[in-house]
Amino acid sequence: MSAKSSDPFASSETTITKPSVRSIKYTTNIRSSLNDDEATQTATTKELLTDSVELNSMSLDDKAANPSTSGSASPPVDAAPRAASASSPSLPDVVFKYPLNATRIDGHTVPIPLRVMERYVQQHSVDALRNDPHPEHRRYAIAFTQCPLQAGNHAHIFWNGILWSILTNRTVLYKYWDQETCLKHGQNIHKHICKMANTEADCAQVLVRAPWIASYDEWKHVFDEDGEPFQIPYHATMGRSRDEPRFPVPDNYEESYGVDLVSKYPQRLVIFSECYSKFQQLANSALQETVLLSEYGRKTVVELFSRGDNFLYGMLHRYTFELAAPLRAKVLESTPTLLNDTDYYTIGLHSRHRFDSLDGCDISREIDCFRQVLSSPRRDKSLPVKVGLMSDRTCTVDKLTSYLEQKNITVVAAKHDEPSPDTKVEHGPFAGAAFFVDMAIVSAARSAFIAMSRSSSDLMRELIVFDQIMERWEARLDNSQDRVTQCTLPYISDPDAKKKGEVADA
Repeated sequence: MSAKSSDPFASSETTITKPSVRSIKYTTNIRSSLNDDEATQTATTKELLTDSVELNSMSLDDKAANPSTSGSASPPVDAAPRAASASSPSLPDVVFKYPLNATRIDGHTVPIPLRVMERYVQQHSVDALRNDPHPEHRRYAIAFTQCPLQAGNHAHIFWNGILWSILTNRTVLYKYWDQETCLKHGQNIHKHICKMANTEADCAQVLVRAPWIASYDEWKHVFDEDGEPFQIPYHATMGRSRDEPRFPVPDNYEESYGVDLVSKYPQRLVIFSECYSKFQQLANSALQETVLLSEYGRKTVVELFSRGDNFLYGMLHRYTFELAAPLRAKVLESTPTLLNDTDYYTIGLHSRHRFDSLDGCDISREIDCFRQVLSSPRRDKSLPVKVGLMSDRTCTVDKLTSYLEQKNITVVAAKHDEPSPDTKVEHGPFAGAAFFVDMAIVSAARSAFIAMSRSSSDLMRELIVFDQIMERWEARLDNSQDRVTQCTLPYISDPDAKKKGEVADA
């Protein structure tokens, strides 16, 4: 192809060379750049025992240098036990790269949101609890988690629980969202949804939870035997503008809105109202001033959102979950090459179809987005293009693969087992654990992302933005902004809506 061609799919190279075989990079390799300097813990035991302690936003102090004889980085305090070696020598162990346990690496400042997260982990991790002689003096919040079904919704519910715990200086405790927990604590959630809840054993086959997060089941002994968590009112955190039919604005609205969440709700154990997506409204200064009245809360929320909501939630993802070993092996089996290879312009695509009547064979909206992305001035046309594909419709993947390969574009997609006979389940015939295999492949893109505005797509969008910025930070390159080009797939109405006498909501 000629470099002067107007075709957005064209590159300056006439041929596409096959990439070399490499192991997949699941997390940013930050720890490899660390020396043995680790930050000291800023909070004293006395501060940790004080419920109303306000944390300053200063960077953590560095310890005196103590380089090891090997020069390699020391493992994080809360590092997960290394899994047994897999049959493939290139399969990485399940190791968490975060927390960093440091705020300055070779004079290079860690992004502000990570400093906040590092400080929180130091003061509220399970190790901090074990070293606290009076854990009963703390305030706590429960954050619920579930997987693999309803992945996007439940992941964001969990991260929002952690986010509010940070903003109100509470120690977060995870609790698995099984059927019993859903029926007990689900606010106006339909019982049939609760019956679909996965077990904790199901989730363990998909995701490994970070070991720094304390478990409610292990620490419930610090509460009264008959003590129940207090449910903070929905509008106390959502704000007046949040329109949610399940939670109408109460008559005593002012009593639960625009209050200091720390002083208004002093209960030792609380549950924040679930939110199935990113708390983007917290980035709005007006809501910050009405929902967060404490100086600490207002200062911290600005710091957390200083790199944008995608970076923030990608950070929460990396600090809390890693793909379990069986699924990592499945990803490696599907594609032994890196999608985030710097020798390529890499694009991730997640195509969702909300209605059963959509078979996914019309790929015109995906092609339109590809044209926009490839025409972006950010694109380096000297690089060949590689695309990671996932969809809830096999026809979409098949047709896009054929179309892109005709354009000399390398396509990377997971090799799934036999599809589910029920293709109408959430995320199509490869729902559940297979979704996370797809997610691992697509979220390795670094140049562009194409998807609808859905919480499941946000999982990849957040990881791509966070990992791209952190990789540039690690390489000492300009990481001041999000460089990922994005295109949002337009919403498709239900073609059967008129037959049903319904109007599909946009």
